[in-house]
Amino acid sequence: MLRNIKNRLVLQPFSLFLSITTFISLVSGCSVSGTYIYHNVDNFYYEKFCRDGRYIEKYVGMYSRPEYVYGYWKRSGDTVIVDIISPQVKYSFDSLAHIEEKFIENTDKTCFKVQFPDTTFGFEVIINDKKVYNSNSDSLCIPHQSIKKFLIRDFFVWTAYNIKDTTNNFFSISFTSYGYVSNMDTLVDPITKFLKKGRSLYPLHPYNSEPYYFQFKKVFYDNRKYYKNSGFCNEKKQ
Repeated sequence: MLRNIKNRLVLQPFSLFLSITTFISLVSGCSVSGTYIYHNVDNFYYEKFCRDGRYIEKYVGMYSRPEYVYGYWKRSGDTVIVDIISPQVKYSFDSLAHIEEKFIENTDKTCFKVQFPDTTFGFEVIINDKKVYNSNSDSLCIPHQSIKKFLIRDFFVWTAYNIKDTTNNFFSISFTSYGYVSNMDTLVDPITKFLKKGRSLYPLHPYNSEPYYFQFKKVFYDNRKYYKNSGFCNEKKQ
């Protein structure tokens, strides 16, 4: 009997600790705020979601890209959305294409003439978010139809375009480069949406919202000074 009492006394603190740890784990798993980490062989990403809605990313690695990214976050269901305010954000399709549209008489076709840095793979046109056409050269003519907008892309770049005059039937699209180059002042194609699952955040592609193959894992405790040194995500406000 004395042995049972001793065993209970020994187990009680452990059970209490286990209960508290489990509770904290469940609560932190539901909450977005905290620090999330993803790393591979050459790069480390530290994502800090502050309780006051501020967001900061610290990057350590081999790429030429901003060391810190600042912004604000909000949650919508199981999705976490980040609004980046610094540095400057660019997307690969921004201002890459110069587009001219005009009307050609005596034709029952709608035509696209495309100048890519590389036309080896041809290109694809999506009309009004529905119909898809493919070309294996630098030009494409399709049956005449009312077009309000189109998306055109090849293997490397793409752009979306809202047509100014829906009566026009010829479009000349010229791409001057493959895309923007990330540096210390510009962030290219950033991740601004995450899918929240348990204690992990799954980044979503900025173009089609499809999840990437990797995940950011939430850490139970983070004593790094990256965020304090930045002066943006104030630990005292949390």
